[in-house]
Amino acid sequence: MKKLLAILLLALLVAGCCSAMADSIWYCPVCGRANDNNFCPKDGTARPSGGSSSSGSGYTQYGAVWGRLNRKLASRTGPGTVYDEAGTFLSSGQNVQVLSRAYDETNEIWWVQVRFSDRSGSYQLYTGAKRFDGLDLGSVPEEEAIGWCHVPYRAAGYYGPGTDYALCKRDVPAGVSGDVYAIQSAPDGDYVQLEFYDDGLSRWRRAWVRTDKVTSFYLYSTGY
Repeated sequence: MKKLLAILLLALLVAGCCSAMADSIWYCPVCGRANDNNFCPKDGTARPSGGSSSSGSGYTQYGAVWGRLNRKLASRTGPGTVYDEAGTFLSSGQNVQVLSRAYDETNEIWWVQVRFSDRSGSYQLYTGAKRFDGLDLGSVPEEEAIGWCHVPYRAAGYYGPGTDYALCKRDVPAGVSGDVYAIQSAPDGDYVQLEFYDDGLSRWRRAWVRTDKVTSFYLYSTGY
């Protein structure tokens, strides 16, 4: 009898562990990868939690909402006309992933960060929310700076987190510092999305830079 009870308790324990493991794993709806974290390290998609699309890690605040373009996608590297232009892509009627939103107080409009690919490469860039029909901005996470860092030497900048994305037209200049808006993992390392002022362009820019190219990295929420 004691042996039977012990077997039953062991079976319940194993079942409980398996259930907990199953609850901790989710499948990214974008890339299909199984994850046990709060966001997908491949594409930054957040794990749904209580109806929120924000990441529980605090390192990335981007969700994955889809929007339909009503015109070509004119883009900037940041949420406003003070940022440098990246180009015009895609065409009306195409569906695009919308990752985050930011309010442009100068022009009093919302901008959204979008992820897309075309024949020239993959990108995460900003465009006016007016370029989408029926986009529910309330379902798109509003971004904010999560940290700060310094780039001591000239470094390659990318239009997204990793070498899978297109290279920026200009490198990130040596000696710039600025706010960090996200940190994401890529196959070749971790990347930060850095905002800085480029004296050579007389423009603000955002670019993704490998974390091993930055110093004085500081996360506001943790003090790390």
